[in-house]
Amino acid sequence: FVSKYVVAGLKGVRSAGVPSSFAEVKEEIEPQVINRKKAEIIKGKVAGKTDLASIAGSFATQVDTATSVSFASAFIQKAGSSEPVVVAKAFKMDLNQVSEPIVGNTGVFIVKPTNKPPVAAGGDIAQVRQSSQATSRTMARARLIQSLRASADIEDNRSKFF
Repeated sequence: FVSKYVVAGLKGVRSAGVPSSFAEVKEEIEPQVINRKKAEIIKGKVAGKTDLASIAGSFATQVDTATSVSFASAFIQKAGSSEPVVVAKAFKMDLNQVSEPIVGNTGVFIVKPTNKPPVAAGGDIAQVRQSSQATSRTMARARLIQSLRASADIEDNRSKFF
């Protein structure tokens, strides 16, 4: 027999449908809006440039090569997250063609496909869906714990007792 408890806090209740005021959704959408504006600024700065080294140099970063990128997984090493839009556009492009700036989940990407492995015969869609859902669940759990830690108001008094 295992006893487990769930402590939930309710910040507010919103009715279904369109929010009645901007204040209700501001906290949720503000990071997305900021990232979109940053992406627009970056896209403006690299417009018309096709040399990856000079683009990377203007942002004090390096050109990196992603290997083992699969259309099914949409995961790019060192990007930190799933980037389905970036992977889809990269697979759609011709070899050695430099893309326009692509706004992803974790940044703005400019890709230049150098190798395209032959596409395997149709994959198992159910398996791809299950894998994607498992990844989303894991990310949701991790982000929930992080947000709880960030919002918790806890004093550590262990040193007084031990």
